[in-house]
Amino acid sequence: MITCWRQIYGLTCMAVYSHFATAFDDHLPLFPRMLDELLALLGETRGPSEG
Repeated sequence: MITCWRQIYGLTCMAVYSHFATAFDDHLPLFPRMLDELLALLGETRGPSEG
């Protein structure tokens, strides 16, 4: 759980404080990828989106 928290908190802070501005034009695709990797670490997968 510490690994999950660290990844989510770190990526969110970097996005909020514009630390991605020089490295990425669009950092939003990093979030779903990170979530998929964290879910895989926990032995889970994302289900279909509701809506």
